[in-house]
Amino acid sequence: MRGDECGNLVKPGSQTPTVSEIEARFKAAFEAWLPSVGRRSDEEQGVIPWLARALEEGLALPDLGKGWVFLHQEWRFVGDDGIGKKSDILAVHLPTGRLGIVEFKSDASKLAEARTQVDDYARFWRRDASELAPFFTTLLRAMGVAYGNEAAALGSVSTAPATVFVGLACPGRRAHVQRR
Repeated sequence: MRGDECGNLVKPGSQTPTVSEIEARFKAAFEAWLPSVGRRSDEEQGVIPWLARALEEGLALPDLGKGWVFLHQEWRFVGDDGIGKKSDILAVHLPTGRLGIVEFKSDASKLAEARTQVDDYARFWRRDASELAPFFTTLLRAMGVAYGNEAAALGSVSTAPATVFVGLACPGRRAHVQRR
């Protein structure tokens, strides 16, 4: 058995890893990857500390409001042209199961662009929610187990319209997020 970028491979006759071993590998791999994001964009450098706090706090994203947790970074929705459109952050509101989509910019002058982008992502979500919600539910539960968040480990992602947010993130300042 070996773990690599493709996942865990188990050879015939070898022992299958336990759920706790897989959870530990998942958490270790994600936490090892996160600091390696080496882009020079101010936005990315501002978002990473925001995500690191969420991981330290059991996935909680209190800047979005009570009950919001981190789900995924840089999810690619399929655009109308068939090309992936990369959102910044996906979150879930645990009490309702509603998906949250956050688009960050490093400069306030680009917030109008962020609003346009997040509106597009919300439209893609409405189009594909019935297909994506079960996958996001599985991911949410895995993240909940890996980060010790019992509510997330039992949570579900609904097909309801997404709640959208825009934010400012740049190095040296705390990220600021608001509803669209």
